[in-house]
Amino acid sequence: MHANVAQVLFQTVSDITGFARGEFAFTYLGCPVFYTRRRKDCYDDLVKKVKARLHSWKGKLLSFGGKATLITGVLQSMPVHLLSVLDPPDNILEHLHKIFARLFWITKEEGSEEYWDRPYWMPTSSDKFIVSSAWQILRHSANPNPKFKHMWIKGLPFKISFFLWILWRHKLSTDDLWKRQGYIHVSRCWCCQHPRKETFDHIFLTTPTASKVWKIFFGDAGINVPLVQVKQVIRAWWNTKYYPKLRPLFQAAPTIITWELRKKRNTSRNVGTISTNRVIHKVNKTLHYLARFRYPWLSHILVMWPDMIKLFEGYKPILITKKVTWQASYEGWYKCNTYGASKGNPGPSSLGFCGRNDAGDLVYARAVDLGVTTNIVAEAKAIVQGLEYCIEHDLHPLILETNSLVLKKVIEGEWDPH
Repeated sequence: MHANVAQVLFQTVSDITGFARGEFAFTYLGCPVFYTRRRKDCYDDLVKKVKARLHSWKGKLLSFGGKATLITGVLQSMPVHLLSVLDPPDNILEHLHKIFARLFWITKEEGSEEYWDRPYWMPTSSDKFIVSSAWQILRHSANPNPKFKHMWIKGLPFKISFFLWILWRHKLSTDDLWKRQGYIHVSRCWCCQHPRKETFDHIFLTTPTASKVWKIFFGDAGINVPLVQVKQVIRAWWNTKYYPKLRPLFQAAPTIITWELRKKRNTSRNVGTISTNRVIHKVNKTLHYLARFRYPWLSHILVMWPDMIKLFEGYKPILITKKVTWQASYEGWYKCNTYGASKGNPGPSSLGFCGRNDAGDLVYARAVDLGVTTNIVAEAKAIVQGLEYCIEHDLHPLILETNSLVLKKVIEGEWDPH
């Protein structure tokens, strides 16, 4: 009966039935009976039964196969009848899973030892699942084409780079492509005043606009190549010698030129005409945008292609030097300097740290090869090993110095490590 029922009614029912008054929650046929919200203590009997069964086995005498059989065949079958009737709280299920995990991974059913209660994704250094790492495991890729590296340029709109990838594979929709596919099509070049058959090489090389645009940008860049094949012309841009600052512009120039020629062809076919000067202006404008994106600290980049070449050929960076010296610690203090590095990030990595006293004398130094890992991991392990050594050898009070701004902000609480 409910707890709010009057006392007189309780007594009457007790006199008639002979039942004594009890309290919720109680256990009936192994299942807890209650009318309030689900509480963890209502399932204590179930947890105690599982633990009692564990006490009867010596986990350290069982192999991993024996432990797996014990968990799946015995321990997990104990709460089945209860779970078929009630819906226990999530913390009860998590508690049972932790008990099973302790039995499987360590030699005690109780204790503070660490055990695996969550999955670890081993291909990554952070133990967290990343789609790209799974893709690298599952994919069966061929050797990368070195030419494709020139197509994807930081700062250039993706649609333009993607267009060059399609062009390089001869997948653009042109009249000669349709003809090779077996379709009967009346071919006409819409870029010429005296129409002729439209072909791939004609659109991008031999139309009056294409020839003029290539010659203008070739001349300013010092490139001399016959306009015979599109790929040959593009390779000439990629393989020519240039100043380092001009590298992204020389890689992007053939992509931008072919992009604008394609736009002129589509516009002439569907809307109207575009002048050759307009195409040249668009190429200059896109190259100027790319230069401003790659070198934002240069505010005086001109729009015209010859001016950009002269600017970067005569560019001399302004070097700002700042003197950094090691400062001795306070009197009676020690100082620990740590450093970690990775070649490739991730790649071959190592760490190092050294401890000095207040006079600047070296107390201890260590360098460790870490194998393949990342910069952050190397920096963090350098800090951990440095602190461990200083604590073990009573080198305190201590000042810790690291060159990692990321870990400095994490340690000081400015950044969330997650």
